[in-house]
Amino acid sequence: MYITKPFLRSDNVIRRNKIGLIVTYLGEEYQIEFDDSDVMSATEALLNKLDGTRVIEDLVDTGIGLTQEQVFKTLSILDSNFLLGESGGETMSGLGFALHLEDLYYNHWAGQDGETKLVQVVFDGVAPRDVLIGWCFECFHVTTRAHDCLAPIISRMHGALKTISIEYVIDEYRHDKLLMKSLLALGYTREQVEHSVPLPYTNAVMNLLARWSNTDLLSFMGCLFVFEGTNEIGDAYIEQLEKYDLPKEFLRGQTVHNEVNNEGSHGAVSRLYFSQIPFIGADDQARIIRNLRVLYELQRQKHSNVVDYYSNPVIGIPRLIQR
Repeated sequence: MYITKPFLRSDNVIRRNKIGLIVTYLGEEYQIEFDDSDVMSATEALLNKLDGTRVIEDLVDTGIGLTQEQVFKTLSILDSNFLLGESGGETMSGLGFALHLEDLYYNHWAGQDGETKLVQVVFDGVAPRDVLIGWCFECFHVTTRAHDCLAPIISRMHGALKTISIEYVIDEYRHDKLLMKSLLALGYTREQVEHSVPLPYTNAVMNLLARWSNTDLLSFMGCLFVFEGTNEIGDAYIEQLEKYDLPKEFLRGQTVHNEVNNEGSHGAVSRLYFSQIPFIGADDQARIIRNLRVLYELQRQKHSNVVDYYSNPVIGIPRLIQR
């Protein structure tokens, strides 16, 4: 989680109903359910203390009647919905800014625009089989291109940031091979997969990330969480894949990929990077937010691009240019 002095994002006071507590943020209601009324009252007291003035250890020791495990479980529930911020006093700390980026991306922008076209068809269970196969091809291209991005960030970083980058690269290295195995299980040849052409918006996203890795490390670090997603999103996607008539090896490659990401807490990689940075200046904040917004728009277009093409693959699957 990496948060040290959490504050609760909320539009109003915490409300109760018959089964739990309700936190409202940006018009959305998030409910925490309880079987024990005493635990619910103690949790309400905890939420009211999340004002950014206390470290987590102090929250455990406030005498509100919750165990350490219960406090961490509550914070984890809130954090999984991006409802916690990090207090940095009068300035914006690196970690606080990373949490702010997640809040913008998931709560403000995606919350306002709704699910992407790809997410809708996949989680409604109406995605054509070819769309899932096509998405695997596009993810293969992104993970392959990642090699070109990871080398320059290691060469340009120092100290703790360099250590984090090396560990991240070790975890991410050759994830494209896992996706390759999935595609080979469908009967495609290695040559077909390697020579396939990504969709235009996939290329745009890859180029953006490659550019930042060479010219703007703060934007690169700040936007990585988008590519890693969350444990909940990754697990839910695997559950949807299992409902389709797909080879076991196709599922296995993507399941292992998801498990590596979950075990390495890759969804929190931007937090980890920025936790090493004590302060983010206003100009840097503005530039990173602007770049994140560009990425957000491209990601939505990429998702639409995948559904539109692979629902009617006029060139075929994989997309190949005749030599």
